[in-house]
Amino acid sequence: ILSRMASIVFLHGLAGSRHQFDYIADKFPNAVVFDLPGFGDAVNTLPKHSSELCYSSELYVEWLRGKIQKPSIIVGYSMGAIIAKDFALRYPELVTKLLLIAYPLQRDTLSLRRTFFGASWLNRLYIDKSWLAKFMCKTICEPGIVPRFFIYPFARIFTPKYFLVVSDYFRHTYRSVSSAMHDTLLKDDPQTLRKVKAKIVLIMGDKDRYVDHSLVNDFRHHIIKNMDHLMFDHEKEIVEALKKEL
Repeated sequence: ILSRMASIVFLHGLAGSRHQFDYIADKFPNAVVFDLPGFGDAVNTLPKHSSELCYSSELYVEWLRGKIQKPSIIVGYSMGAIIAKDFALRYPELVTKLLLIAYPLQRDTLSLRRTFFGASWLNRLYIDKSWLAKFMCKTICEPGIVPRFFIYPFARIFTPKYFLVVSDYFRHTYRSVSSAMHDTLLKDDPQTLRKVKAKIVLIMGDKDRYVDHSLVNDFRHHIIKNMDHLMFDHEKEIVEALKKEL
């Protein structure tokens, strides 16, 4: 639960963890960063026995309600931005401002689904709920053997700055990542952003393929040059944008 002094909450994206904010959150006093249920250190915080557990926006919003008990600023990245927006819709009295990084801004839910389907082959595997996606999670992520002996050493050598981000990318189950994609991310209605428009600031890259940039001017926003959907190596610019809004 947030302390009396805590006022800035950071929410990570799909298949991510709190380490996505390692070079951002520490620049803000009293910031709190969570691992969302199903990911990172919170991969097993919800009942294991339910293979049909729904990692929906509603689940995340109610989980977050147990953490936030005073008006707060919420900073959300990607799927975390969707959860932050939905939390503000459900509990407007607890949100003073929404700073949404890489929110997958589209005209409607169908456009969002088409964008994610066409963005990468990995997205398509999970959207289609293919056997290959299940196989990869069961053999790579859940046992943890392949990342531990093959991927982690590579990350230590070539991406040491982001080693914790890379390692936590494999800390989920098929159910958590598939359900979160289907039941939170792809069910989002981008039009609901307008209901909390007065509180929203968008922060996004000019190369983000998940964003319909023709819609950005409808909101207060900051555009970061040469940034795609990932925040890697753009933390300084993101921190500057956040500080301008706080």
